[in-house]
Amino acid sequence: MDIDDIDENEGVNVHFDDSDEEETDAVIDEIKSKGGLHPRDIDAHWIQRSLAKFYKDPIVAQQKVTEVVSILKANDRECENKLVLLLGFDQFDFIKVLRQHRQMVLYCTLLKQAQDDQRIIEMKLRPELHHILAQLQETDDADIVETERAKREKTAQRRAAAAAGEDAVAAGQWLVLDLDELAFSQGSHLMSNKRFGINLMTNSWFVVFCLFRLYRCELPGGSYRQQKKSYEEIHVPALKPKAFLEGELIDICDLPKWAQPAFDGYKSLNRIQSRLYESALNSDEHLLLCAPTGAGKTNVALLAILHEIGKHLNDDGTVKLDEFKCIYIAPMKSLVQEMVGGFSKRLAPYGISVGEMTGDSQMSKEQFMATQIIVCTPEKYDIVTRKAAVYWLVRIFISLICNFLKHL
Repeated sequence: MDIDDIDENEGVNVHFDDSDEEETDAVIDEIKSKGGLHPRDIDAHWIQRSLAKFYKDPIVAQQKVTEVVSILKANDRECENKLVLLLGFDQFDFIKVLRQHRQMVLYCTLLKQAQDDQRIIEMKLRPELHHILAQLQETDDADIVETERAKREKTAQRRAAAAAGEDAVAAGQWLVLDLDELAFSQGSHLMSNKRFGINLMTNSWFVVFCLFRLYRCELPGGSYRQQKKSYEEIHVPALKPKAFLEGELIDICDLPKWAQPAFDGYKSLNRIQSRLYESALNSDEHLLLCAPTGAGKTNVALLAILHEIGKHLNDDGTVKLDEFKCIYIAPMKSLVQEMVGGFSKRLAPYGISVGEMTGDSQMSKEQFMATQIIVCTPEKYDIVTRKAAVYWLVRIFISLICNFLKHL
């Protein structure tokens, strides 16, 4: 990297939080107290963090960084005057640091910004910069030694904790375990076919004992285990359903006479349907039913449809087909076809017409008006109901054009 290309290597604007600025302040305070600056304190954005305290606009701060680096390339006599003119006297402490450590700040900044070893080679060729490289090398060696020392101390602490844990078990005391430290990264890949189905890789039986006490669960009566080749099966018997109370289930014969044909072949409603019978069939209340598959949610929807049908009955029991419409939204197109078949069969005694409206099947206006129950997907319902007024205006406009063309 060439020094003249510093503008291209400054990078994008960097935003620093308060912790970065406090760290820079601490470095400057340390410089004032000790009277020196170490190369390890300077990284690619050290100048920018220092200027961010005085220039809140990141764009302005970035421009100042570029100008400061350009000034630091000049000789010592011109450097101080230009920095004062650029930054002002209110930043004299920072200017003094830059002036005293001009080469260190400049070349350490360029060194941290460099993408290759060209800057190191350039610094080796200049004798006045050898002490900076030496300090950086000493820092790297010291960091390696400190890292190794920290690893040894952590290992010693872990061994001491394991020994203390064994003594605590012998004394009948409880200890707090760090589960993150005890996590087994290989998981079930080393699972054995032992009785309890776990393979713990540990040097301390105390850890095994505590984990067994922690994760042990009591299985209900009638449960049993089966060991397989690479896994273990645990069979738990299903819960016995709660006994029905007298009169809890509603018999189909207790429904209104006109509603019974829709449940042909049924003896009674199930527990969920019986609980919602009054709200679904005899009221206009909103219902929200959450139940698993096979719990009878469709029959609850059928009760709600029968409630709407019951409001449009003639005296002779026939249905006023032109006075109402019901919308049933199914999550998928395959379920739409299934529901159309089911509703058509169960509502046939009422003369109800059930239609399908999905992306694959369209309904003309005549079909729409002749249908009482429309089964559709959420996407199709959204398309049809969104901007409904505009939709019908377009249909009327098309009809007018067709009539006009017929008379030409």
